[in-house]
Amino acid sequence: MDDGTVTRQANLERPFLLFENGKPTHLFAAKGSGDKPYQVDKTWNMVMPLKQD
Repeated sequence: MDDGTVTRQANLERPFLLFENGKPTHLFAAKGSGDKPYQVDKTWNMVMPLKQD
């Protein structure tokens, strides 16, 4: 996370890219935290900016 917190992610689903001017700029995905796949305690959508050249 931005604040340095580390969590265990059980799922990362439905990824998609945002393109601006023909270049991918962000990765979006549905996430769930938990100890095992499909056994999650929290779910959310996350956006991750991609490094630009």
